[in-house]
Amino acid sequence: MSDKDLAKSAFERLNLILAICAIAISGASFYATYIQADAAEKQVKAATWPFLKFGTSNVNENDELEVSFQILNGGVGPAHIKQFKLHYEGKDYTNINSWFKDCCAEGFPFIKRLADSPIKETAGIPLTGTVTNSLISAGQESKFFRLLATDENRILWDEINVERHKLSAIACYCSLLDNCYKTNFNDDPVEVNSCKD
Repeated sequence: MSDKDLAKSAFERLNLILAICAIAISGASFYATYIQADAAEKQVKAATWPFLKFGTSNVNENDELEVSFQILNGGVGPAHIKQFKLHYEGKDYTNINSWFKDCCAEGFPFIKRLADSPIKETAGIPLTGTVTNSLISAGQESKFFRLLATDENRILWDEINVERHKLSAIACYCSLLDNCYKTNFNDDPVEVNSCKD
């Protein structure tokens, strides 16, 4: 083999080594970019993550007897609640008024009287709100049911106060980035593709 052929062969080997090095560097650069993008996505997701909690109470901020049901967003981002159900003795409820019939037979006549002849005062009337399709900001609480105890509603109030401990809830909610979660408010939320199921 001539010196010219040896030089050509060494030059080709050098080109091959340089090409392999360039491919390795490109691969490492791509991998580093992927890791960095994944970390940035996780950081943005964590910075907007809502975390809902369901609770009940029987005393309000003025130390008055008032049964209430509420959802608290203990996360760092707003929660758009797409689905919400109460669960009581094997049955699901999307409307709290339907729950009254099943939970509170002795006090239900008070509800029926209100429906038949509404009164003008709000004291002692069940106050309800919407949960589904609502937005709860980080650190905010949404009371969707309140009932202040009065002489007129005391039978109903006592029943709800006992039966509220048998209630649980199920929800599906999304962050502003459309990361969606399902929760039973006991276990950690599970990420899902959407809340359409």
